[in-house]
Amino acid sequence: MPNANGEPTEEEAVEAIYSYAAQRMRDGLKGKQLVDDLVEQGLDRESAWAVVKNLVQAGAGADRSGAMKHLIVGGIILAIGIAVTVGTYSAASAKGGSYTVAYGAIIFGAIELFVGLFQLATGKSD
Repeated sequence: MPNANGEPTEEEAVEAIYSYAAQRMRDGLKGKQLVDDLVEQGLDRESAWAVVKNLVQAGAGADRSGAMKHLIVGGIILAIGIAVTVGTYSAASAKGGSYTVAYGAIIFGAIELFVGLFQLATGKSD
């Protein structure tokens, strides 16, 4: 909400700068190019670098959290698949009979793990 003079508050101005810079990053500007663009918009160079640094860190954090989700889900499903396979094999070998190889869970869990590792290594998320 603008202040009494009809100008945006400091918080609104900061939010507008970050929104603009985030959009320009999505448009493909990076690093020095984005800093130069922000300076052209009236921001001093030091503040422009701070905005770019904060946006890059925020993006990296989001990428890491997506990768961690894949790693955790993949690890749990893989562990369940292995546990079912080992458990039913142990029971079958002790008493005779058949056992279940939970290959679907093992394959899916392994794929999720590799997706998470790839995302961590490249810094890219879904």
